[in-house]
Amino acid sequence: MRNLLICFLLLSSFFANAQRYIWSPDSLLRSNPNYAMDRYHDILRYHDPIMYVAFPIIKPLTERKVPLEEAEGKDGYWAEGNLAYRFIIYKGKYYSYSFFQRLRFTFDVGITSRLTRDDSSPLLPSNNKFGFGLDFFLSGLNQLHREKASLIWTTILLHHYSNGQADSFFIKNPVQRNNYRSGDFSTNYYKILLNIGSSHQQKSIITAAIGYQQNIDLFNKLWHRLCESASLLAFIRIRALVFR
Repeated sequence: MRNLLICFLLLSSFFANAQRYIWSPDSLLRSNPNYAMDRYHDILRYHDPIMYVAFPIIKPLTERKVPLEEAEGKDGYWAEGNLAYRFIIYKGKYYSYSFFQRLRFTFDVGITSRLTRDDSSPLLPSNNKFGFGLDFFLSGLNQLHREKASLIWTTILLHHYSNGQADSFFIKNPVQRNNYRSGDFSTNYYKILLNIGSSHQQKSIITAAIGYQQNIDLFNKLWHRLCESASLLAFIRIRALVFR
């Protein structure tokens, strides 16, 4: 009975500690030395890639000049799955030097695959992204202690992007076409994001990002030439989250 009581008290302490940011009064919450860093890394986590499984409905804007063949998705798709995660190598702590408090360094993995509706429902080669990511907080660290914080941080990604295949990218026949089943696709790119947002403690966060992406030639001459004309990408992203 005594051992059972001790286990119960330990579990109660664990759950109370795990829920401290949900039920604690604001003054007590902000007095915790981990508060600012935990809030910063929660914000970064909200902007990490989303993992999902979906039933994709894909309709090309224009009709394909060369139709898809069997096992390439000519009859559509049953499912699409995206497994993506930014594994943390290093993240700032409240006891770190202020420069290192602003950092998060990650190893990024992203694998996207589609199950076709063709005969025998073959899987298409997956899109694989592997590389490193760096997040750096540009606003004053004191912003993380405020109830309504103004946030600015930058994200830099350096990724390898391929489908893990080794065959020729083009099928050699009278009509030259891409080899979607086993053709070798491989390239590298970097992406830079400037994120600007406003976060109301435990209530909402609204952010906008301006980004720039560029393919780069790291050992792969073929794809450097093929992607040269479409290697630049500039974009704007807006997100809004409301917590209830």
